Parts: sequence; structure tokens; C-alpha cells
Amino acid sequence: MRSFSAPSGSGRPQPTPSPDGGCCPAKPRKGRYRPSDAPRLNGSIKRPANACQECGAAFDRPSRKTFCSAKCRMAFHNRLRDRGAIVASLLMINRFERDLAKEKGVLTMLMRAASTFRQQDIRERGGRPSWRSLDDLLRDHPWLRAIRGRV
Repeated sequence: MRSFSAPSGSGRPQPTPSPDGGCCPAKPRKGRYRPSDAPRLNGSIKRPANACQECGAAFDRPSRKTFCSAKCRMAFHNRLRDRGAIVASLLMINRFERDLAKEKGVLTMLMRAASTFRQQDIRERGGRPSWRSLDDLLRDHPWLRAIRGRV
């Protein structure tokens, strides 16, 4: 729990600095699997400009090409399709069968699936992401940007 010092000029209590100079001590989050050598996911992942998304091999990359071969492209999309079927089903149940979703903990299942997929990526693919970038998705599906107001 954070302790507070005497109020400063603003009248609000100020957090007591931690020994390392920050205002809040760093707390490890419980239940999170993250090997120390695993890449962090802060914002967007930096994807090498000339590396295959599947195998990570460097190759001469024309404009939008992201895979070094048809084999790598098919392996990536097959994995995406298989994982997407699980995620899409859980998402639709969570959205349209709310009582069942709450009773069974579908949102927790969805997050567990995402964590499991990420762990597999770290273990089997050298931490390379197994999903498309947001820019690619929005370029191919501009309707995702649409904001619909209530009628």
C-alpha cells in the first residue's frame, strides 16, 4: 500500500517516493507468465523491415511483402485461421449470449487463449507476433474505423 506525506501547496497528499527515486514502488503482477528474455508488448512491436513474419529470416522485401516464401505465408495464415476460430467464437458468445458468457467466464477464457497463444509465440517462434499489425488490418478493412452513434 502506498503511504502519503504531508500535503504540498495543492492541498492534495503526495506519494512518498520509493527508495529508487520513483513515486511508486514497482510491483510484480501476480499470475503473469513472462520469461525474462521474452519481448515486451508495450504499444506496438517493432517489426524488422526485412524479416519474414513467420520464420524471421532476412530477405529482399518488395513493397508489402511480409513473408519470404509461400510455405511461410501459408503456415502463418493457417495458425491465424485456427486461433481466430477460437477467438471469434468466444467473442461472439461474449457479445451476444451475455448470460451464458457471464455464467461460464467466457471473457476469462478469451484472455487465457490470448495468453496461451502469446506463450506459444515466445516458445516456438522466437517471440515474433502471430498477428497482423493494426496498420495492416485498418488498411485492408477501413470499416473498422467507423464509429456508430446510438440511434
